Amino acid sequence: MFKIGTLFLVGAVIAPLLRASEVAGDGKWTLGTSVAVIADNTTFGLLRNQGNDADGDAGGLIYQLDASYRLKVFNFQVGDHIFHPTLELRGGLGFVDENSGKTFMNYSAEAVFHWRDFPWNEYVATSFGIGGGLLYSEKVLAIDRIRHPGEERSHFKFSLPLELTFALPKYPQLQLLLFNHHFSGAHVFDEGGFDTFGGGLRYQLEW
Repeated sequence: MFKIGTLFLVGAVIAPLLRASEVAGDGKWTLGTSVAVIADNTTFGLLRNQGNDADGDAGGLIYQLDASYRLKVFNFQVGDHIFHPTLELRGGLGFVDENSGKTFMNYSAEAVFHWRDFPWNEYVATSFGIGGGLLYSEKVLAIDRIRHPGEERSHFKFSLPLELTFALPKYPQLQLLLFNHHFSGAHVFDEGGFDTFGGGLRYQLEW
């Protein structure tokens, strides 16, 4: 999977060369590239500082490319403060590289709500995102089978992304991304699921 990893690195280098938005928040389209580790814990385990990557054949990496469209910018006032959270739609293409040597693709579609109004934004522009959507994987991940032995597993999962982005106020269009994504059948496709955590870059276009 060296070639795929190189592709993502090249994308991360090229993205900042695109023309930047002169005003933060003007662009509706955002491109992203990231790498996620397949985890052996749940979202709550990660919050308790138990974010360990899976061992053996269950482990691996997921390389992700995605494109987001800002659907809505909300404007509301509480007292003297005006807030501008956003809602975006995102489609993603992932390349799964398991430790077993298996490689396959998955596809995702999500709606993500971003809270952007933090008191320290003049020093580090920050956003917190939470959302929901669907994931389809060409093959069932090994971690999913190992964590649920003897159970029928689905190629479809519901997704719950939790994300943080950070950017320099002078360059708000280029964002560092940290995330934890939870995938579960939610008793609809199957029971239980798996998590990933990782990081990447997002770049907001001017259009």
